[in-house]
Amino acid sequence: MSNSNVQENLAVDRLIPPYLKSLADFLQSQLPDAWQWMHSDRFARDDVESIRLELLRTAVRLDRQSHARPYEFADLVSAELMLEIPVTLYQLQNPSGWNAAAMPVTEHAHLLFEGPVLKELGDDELVAVLAHELAHVLLWRIDDGRHRTALRLLDALCDDSSASAAHLESDRLRRLHTEIFCDRVALFVVKDPLPAIASLIKVGTQAGDVDPIAYLKQADEIFAAGKVTSEQVTHPELFIRARALKLWSDSADAIQQSIDDMLAGDVHLDCLDLMQRDRVGDLTRRTIEAITRYEWFRTDAVLSHARLYFDDFKWKRVAKSEAEQLASQFQSLDASVKQYFAYVLLDFATSDRELDDLPLAAAIDLAEQLSIIDAFKEIACKELRLRVKQWNELTANRSKLLQRAEKGTKG
Repeated sequence: MSNSNVQENLAVDRLIPPYLKSLADFLQSQLPDAWQWMHSDRFARDDVESIRLELLRTAVRLDRQSHARPYEFADLVSAELMLEIPVTLYQLQNPSGWNAAAMPVTEHAHLLFEGPVLKELGDDELVAVLAHELAHVLLWRIDDGRHRTALRLLDALCDDSSASAAHLESDRLRRLHTEIFCDRVALFVVKDPLPAIASLIKVGTQAGDVDPIAYLKQADEIFAAGKVTSEQVTHPELFIRARALKLWSDSADAIQQSIDDMLAGDVHLDCLDLMQRDRVGDLTRRTIEAITRYEWFRTDAVLSHARLYFDDFKWKRVAKSEAEQLASQFQSLDASVKQYFAYVLLDFATSDRELDDLPLAAAIDLAEQLSIIDAFKEIACKELRLRVKQWNELTANRSKLLQRAEKGTKG
């Protein structure tokens, strides 16, 4: 069955977190050549062979006759997910704990187990684990393999010596959202969140007897104490995954934003992902265009300064309404990002000293429209050593100053 039919029959698309879709779209649009190369069949063949050899070196391949139970469940799950590919199970040598993993290949599902997972889990729990791991394979196969390409591309970017914090944060969030998707697929297969959650607890704690209902109450206590955001790199915290599964089981799409908030939290300047960095970059350009919309502001010194931010910067005719459109974008920004934009305004307020107080008046006016006036006031008074009286006078007279300057320019 084709990948598109798999998506249609399982309604897989609704299970995929929006973050994964947006990230794949972003990488493909921003890095089309690298995307095309990573998406090629030749690259995939080389990848498959290296993974197969690594498995043979580090794990024991399990035969179907002596491991009939897990193979029976694996085949049932594979059929449920309409994968129609062979499944091979492996046991890792020298285990350090309990774990399960799917190898990133798409034409043959290779599942790797660590510790006594296959023996210790109950039937429904084992089915949930197998469904979770096969969901990785499903994700890599659907939509023409674009999520597999995104994984390859991000891995390559993060391995490069020039990788930025934004690359690493994008990869972290990709991993977290992928686990959420696989948990949802496990729920789709077992139909009941409790065995799916029990399997998470058992593998995560290596405990033989667990109570998923009690653990959900424990998770509720954690969230009742305040806002919670994942701090993990590859898998969300166990209590976050349990809560996300229960919320999805109860409300599905209605709680997607709550799950996103648990994984990513607020947009902070120190941990922007690639898409957030691109958005902040776009808002920075628009902010510079908004503050330099005045003819009197467009001096050689200011243009040179703007090109320190964007080397292709050019003067642009900007309507007064642009500030209102910008303001709507600023509402969802974290305090750290708003402070950054306050510094951008201050930067341009002092970029040409020959303009006297006019740039500062324009910066105050725009900061107020963008609702970052408190942050701007704090840093402007500190950096420019303005007294309260000076600030208040300039704030009160800014409209007259700007109108007079505009008339002078036009006259």
